Amino acid sequence: MIVAAIPAFNEEATIAVVVIGSGRHVDKGVEGSTQNPFTHALSVLGTIVTLVGERHPMTFLGLPGLVLLCVGLYGWIWVINRYAEVQTLPTGTALVSTILLLIGIFAVFAGLILFTISGLVKRYR
Repeated sequence: MIVAAIPAFNEEATIAVVVIGSGRHVDKGVEGSTQNPFTHALSVLGTIVTLVGERHPMTFLGLPGLVLLCVGLYGWIWVINRYAEVQTLPTGTALVSTILLLIGIFAVFAGLILFTISGLVKRYR
């Protein structure tokens, strides 16, 4: 128990502040988290991505893959036109376009495979 006397607005009056603590820990039956918040956030995000990828693979993998595929093709068309004009190959753009093409192709095929597998699982349940 802590007692403090604080002078009030005149000399005769004082305000007594008394802080009373119970001195014991109150357990509400809730256990704390055992994971680091960053690790927990990554775990939740990974679970969400997995669930969405399993339930809607064409939306989650197929459409972004198709967009990356189109961007990669556009990049390669630009690279070919630039080479025809200047006679030097823009290596950076060619590499980025190739990487985008590959990621797009893999994403589209992964979406198709997961879509097919999920359809088979639904059919045989």
